[in-house]
Amino acid sequence: MKYRLEIEVRLAFAQPVREHHGELRLVPRSDEVQRCGAVQIVATPAANLASYTDWFGNRVDSFDVIAPHDSLVVRVDASVETLLENPF
Repeated sequence: MKYRLEIEVRLAFAQPVREHHGELRLVPRSDEVQRCGAVQIVATPAANLASYTDWFGNRVDSFDVIAPHDSLVVRVDASVETLLENPF
């Protein structure tokens, strides 16, 4: 079975912040029971994005926004396919 995941995280600040650094652990992992397909991450305002795998095998997407901003929206769009005949 195939699933499409859409996640949106919104942050609002009382006053502008700068040099904002963050990490996301929102992308499903691929393993023996599921396969993660295409993943798209979009941040507004635009952010520098990088990915790495943590000690537990989870994908971590890190980002930073250097310019002053009073809000941040991060959208994650991913597809996942279950590999089990009955995923439940």
